[in-house]
Amino acid sequence: MIRIFFIQLLVFLFPFALYGLYLKYKIARGEAKPDPWGRNTLFWLLLSGLLFMGGGFIVLSNFSGEKPGGVYQPAVMKDGKIIPGKFIEPRGDKK
Repeated sequence: MIRIFFIQLLVFLFPFALYGLYLKYKIARGEAKPDPWGRNTLFWLLLSGLLFMGGGFIVLSNFSGEKPGGVYQPAVMKDGKIIPGKFIEPRGDKK
């Protein structure tokens, strides 16, 4: 779960990093704005970061994890060894 949090944090900060690189380039050329981190700029960076993060959650939910309908078999200890949990295909109903 912590891995997902950090991935989403990086995705959120991506627009800020791009804007920082853009500012570094503009400052090197001597074309920087007087107030590069103004309120309007921060609004658009926050909005784009949230949109990227929402897109990241959508991608994560659609392309990771197990197939729907699987049954979780919890971890068990056999002969002193832990056998990790896994998802198994559901058994067909026998009538």
